[in-house]
Amino acid sequence: MATREQIRARLEAAGRLKQREVVLPLLGDDPVIVQEFTAAQAAEFAAAIEGVDDKTPQGKMRVAAELLVRTLRDQEGERIFGDEEADIILGLPIEAFNALAPVAAEVTGVTEVAQLEDVGND
Repeated sequence: MATREQIRARLEAAGRLKQREVVLPLLGDDPVIVQEFTAAQAAEFAAAIEGVDDKTPQGKMRVAAELLVRTLRDQEGERIFGDEEADIILGLPIEAFNALAPVAAEVTGVTEVAQLEDVGND
């Protein structure tokens, strides 16, 4: 049976957050990193989307924008956008938005965003 210290060490070793690189044509060859949430970040995201109707196209876009501001990172691992900058994400070209949102949904497991493929193509 594993000791407390062994369990802690295994959990800490597994604690590296998943990341995926996405190359967007509008940025040239520089990738954007989409990073998984910590538990605290997941709670902050849940609070940010509380009350958003994710059944409407506008609501789905808002959920995705709130997700992206919290998951997009630069090459040093720093967030690109702050919590209050979801409207900047909503102003992205739809091609970039549609390239990033499904990756963020996959990396974080946020199911509200998983059905976004058709939102920007209506």
